[in-house]
Amino acid sequence: MVRACRLVYGTPHALPRLWEWQEPHIDHLLRNARTFSRLVVHRHFPTWQALAGENARLWETHYLRSPMYQPWETWEAWLAEYRALVIEAQAMAEEHQLPRRDGRL
Repeated sequence: MVRACRLVYGTPHALPRLWEWQEPHIDHLLRNARTFSRLVVHRHFPTWQALAGENARLWETHYLRSPMYQPWETWEAWLAEYRALVIEAQAMAEEHQLPRRDGRL
């Protein structure tokens, strides 16, 4: 079994996110969810091929048709860029010490 998770945005206009399975990317995703009060969905895939197939389906269905994502040749390149943006946003949030929803820093 392969454990994976992804962020879920509460707007109908947001594209479904790809499944994350690697550390430290899952840690960054969970920190992003805590920082910005977002929902995280967990799922277990029976095999690596099932996980790769679901991410490929999401990519082909939602991202490939979008002109915004066409400059990247593969979804792996987009995923690396997305992960870098998540890490940058988390660093900025930590730098400014944004208060959490429960009032703690």
